[in-house]
Amino acid sequence: METVVIGAGLAGLAAAARLVEAGRSVTVIEARNRIGGRVWTRRDSGVSGAIELGPEWLADHGAMHDLVLRSGSKPVRSEGLFMIRRGGRWEGLGDPSLGAGRLFQQLRSLKGPDRSLAAALAECCSEPAWADARASLISYVQGFHAADPARLSIRWLLEAEANDEVTESDVRVPEGLDRSVEAIARELEGRCPIRLETVARELRWRRGEVEIATSAGTLRATSVIVTVPLPILKLPDSAAGLRIIPELLDKREALGQIEMGPVMKLAFRFSEPFWREIKPLRGMLFVQAPDQPIPTWWMPSLEDVPVLIGWAGGPKAAQLGNAR
Repeated sequence: METVVIGAGLAGLAAAARLVEAGRSVTVIEARNRIGGRVWTRRDSGVSGAIELGPEWLADHGAMHDLVLRSGSKPVRSEGLFMIRRGGRWEGLGDPSLGAGRLFQQLRSLKGPDRSLAAALAECCSEPAWADARASLISYVQGFHAADPARLSIRWLLEAEANDEVTESDVRVPEGLDRSVEAIARELEGRCPIRLETVARELRWRRGEVEIATSAGTLRATSVIVTVPLPILKLPDSAAGLRIIPELLDKREALGQIEMGPVMKLAFRFSEPFWREIKPLRGMLFVQAPDQPIPTWWMPSLEDVPVLIGWAGGPKAAQLGNAR
């Protein structure tokens, strides 16, 4: 065997497909009992559209969009109102990222070393006049970036906003993103085995040779591609961790500078889409309730689907996860 790919999410499957096309012998192993990683689509009887328990929004261009088209699905652009529940009333909000536009200008003017968003806001924009804009920005980075303002790099945030605008992620796939995963899997069928429920525990390596201890035995190959979630690499000695021997010290240093923010996504199914009968909410796409444990809600891609999606990111998700 030439290459083992650890992880059968989109990254792992795409890597395996490239290698197979190049004529290499590849095996993919996956700890879960399914492929797709964070892409997790559910279909319920009586519901016409797919329910995405994982990622849902994408841009109308790029590699993911191309893969969706290749799978035969038809992406649709989502349109609707942004609303906020404030003081017991429904109010129009507009795009939540735009409310922080002036703050971004202030933050870009800061000089000196990198610091957290919270520290930067305290330095440049602590006056009462900035209170609403600060609240809008903090709510935005917690929700969209799933980030803790006390830990989020201001340098990274400004770069991300300059190169990957939130307004571009307004496309969804009613047929389900799992069709894109299945499209890659079909390309690998008969050419690359995918071993499910195979947990990688330890990886020993030297140039030109790797040995991977798994829950289903030991695999040997000349190379390995690791596409597991960040926490599995950051906590190698945990129950779900992956130990790499000898340790990659330069990679360990880089991992120490990266965080994956917590997210809690909830899908609620009802007998009918009752919100369509509430006059202020007709035509709504997103609704914000900043003072609630689940501060963001959005509508399904198909109007007649009786499902509401709740979303909490960053510290709010962590609080929900720690609740007893």
